[in-house]
Amino acid sequence: MCWQASTLTRLMMQWPVSSNKNLPHPGNERLRTSSPASGVDVLRRGLSQCGRTSGAILHTLAHYPQTLSRIPLALSLTLTLTLFTACDDVAHESPVPAGRVHYTCDVQLVNLAMEQATDQVTLESPGGYVRLYDRNKMLATESWGTGGLLLVHGIISTSSYYAYDLACPWCYQNNGRGSIHQLSVDPVSHSAYCSDCESVFGAVFWGSPSATTGPANEEGLPLRQYHATPSGDKLIVTN
Repeated sequence: MCWQASTLTRLMMQWPVSSNKNLPHPGNERLRTSSPASGVDVLRRGLSQCGRTSGAILHTLAHYPQTLSRIPLALSLTLTLTLFTACDDVAHESPVPAGRVHYTCDVQLVNLAMEQATDQVTLESPGGYVRLYDRNKMLATESWGTGGLLLVHGIISTSSYYAYDLACPWCYQNNGRGSIHQLSVDPVSHSAYCSDCESVFGAVFWGSPSATTGPANEEGLPLRQYHATPSGDKLIVTN
């Protein structure tokens, strides 16, 4: 079972039904438990608990926030329960080991320091990202996980940052632990993908490590995710 009833009960208590029209934005990661919520907030949070198909659904929710924000709370809870009942297995743990991660960067300068493409949106802006793949640029005091790091700035909330291991989980599991296939990013679709196995992780900019298409989706293999904490103009990444 993907989600237990006790979790749903806590979720219902955290988001009381309210007629207040000033609902929090569905992409806001800092919702207070005392604030009223729309049905999409509950559905979005619930889906983040389950693997396999949740990434694609979260991706859809983010693309249609104004329409979906009108989803009634009761309907969202029903949809959530239905999806969790239909889910055929518990979200898998990523086969990529949680390599040691210790990294702090300046969000305004990290793209330049890592020699990212000049036309790429920088990490300081929503929708920006940086790939830490060249270990020759890693300082002796830093650790970049197993396959390097993918740092992204959420495209809805200006204060949301997410960090993932660059190692493709399907390739790591099926091609041997010594084979690290690093992910690339498509800035148009806001997705990460593996050019080797063609797995796509379509909701990384919304905080979901789940695969949305390809063999990683078929086997329920998510990315390894790390903690990304903004502090002023810095981003602190740990595991």
